[in-house]
Amino acid sequence: LRSIAYVWSCHSICNSNTNNKMRIGSKAISNVLVFSKRCPAMRMKRQQHEWPRWKLTQHCMVALAASEGWMGSVQAAYSPHHCDGRRGHTTGITQRNASAWEPGLMPGFARGTVNHPPGPRTTTSTRLFSVSAYSGTPSDGKAGIESLAPFPLHTTLPNVHDGTAAHVEVGTFDSMEDVEAGRRLMNDVIVEGKAWPFEPLFEDETSFRGYFLSHTAFVVRDTTTQKVLGSFYIKPNFPGRCSHICNGGFIVDPSIRGHRVGTLMGSCFLLYAKQLGFKGSYFNLVFASNHASIKLWERLGFQRVAAIPNAARLEGMPVDETTGEPVLDTAYGYYYNLEELPDDYNPLDALSMT
Repeated sequence: LRSIAYVWSCHSICNSNTNNKMRIGSKAISNVLVFSKRCPAMRMKRQQHEWPRWKLTQHCMVALAASEGWMGSVQAAYSPHHCDGRRGHTTGITQRNASAWEPGLMPGFARGTVNHPPGPRTTTSTRLFSVSAYSGTPSDGKAGIESLAPFPLHTTLPNVHDGTAAHVEVGTFDSMEDVEAGRRLMNDVIVEGKAWPFEPLFEDETSFRGYFLSHTAFVVRDTTTQKVLGSFYIKPNFPGRCSHICNGGFIVDPSIRGHRVGTLMGSCFLLYAKQLGFKGSYFNLVFASNHASIKLWERLGFQRVAAIPNAARLEGMPVDETTGEPVLDTAYGYYYNLEELPDDYNPLDALSMT
């Protein structure tokens, strides 16, 4: 067989890109990209059924994804691990048709290795895949901070501590204590299971730095107690030609939710993302049950541009009376055109918005 399909999965949608055709389903989430030099059997079957090329490829992908049982990997579309593209090849289709699928490696690939196929390669190829919302290289979270102003940003948030105001700073992760506090906040929201898609915890500093601090990351800290009240990051959402669209992740300490920490981080995100050179921002998974988040983004001017049904298995969802299983939540996509952000934008103005 002269076809290679590589499938990276999340949880509940199928996103397939073949010859500029996209199909979205709602049962098992996977992202499939097919490079094809079709074998004679596939070419003959296409001729017999007079299928257009994209439909033949789509049928192959649907069968592959179904046979592999895609329901829950921690990987995402732009966060690959080195492999030979044969994960799960002993199940499903390959098990039933071993003779047809056994020769499935492209020329230049050796089983169990990471050889590259013949032909020219760019020196940026590995970097393109390492830059996206769900991947990154461990770093200090300080990429491009010299271009930010005002930075660090200081302000006062009222009624944070038992009715008293807190003097806060939006700054960088400056110490190991900051990093550990950020990792604890990240793991807390993962365990809570209501706002982020992750299930495994970040078990060490390196894994947290690789995700949260891979590009530009911030904390909101109480300048009196040095306690981290919240954290957020700015990084490219997509690799390569789409890397001018950024993504952000936001976490507020559960003990002070509702005290404008999220609003401060969101408004600073807009200013700093534009100063870092991004042209737009897109949030991939804003869950319909996360009413506070939806209210915040819409108040700041984000536009809802996408809705993905049955996208997330979240904690605390009602149980479907028919299936007895928790209902899958809808995820919204929110976009902000950063080129329309006013030059005199002041992030502190958002704190007075209702």
